[in-house]
Amino acid sequence: MRFSTTVLFLLIAVSTASFCSAQENIQETTAGKYRAVHWGINDGLSQACVYQMRKDVNGFLWMGTQGELSRFDGSVFKNSSLCYKQ
Repeated sequence: MRFSTTVLFLLIAVSTASFCSAQENIQETTAGKYRAVHWGINDGLSQACVYQMRKDVNGFLWMGTQGELSRFDGSVFKNSSLCYKQ
């Protein structure tokens, strides 16, 4: 009985250790793929508060702010007003 308890404990310990090391490897490989960039008014964004953001098939990022739409090509923002004047 003591032998089977010891073997069961060792199997659980080894499987837990393997699972933990696999999780660490996944986090290390995905950490280098992504980066966070913060854009603001000083970078050319029309307003500081962005409500929606979409990427189109051409690779442009479209950001919707209050009353304006900003298009980002990777380096420059182009802003246009959504308010129609009559």
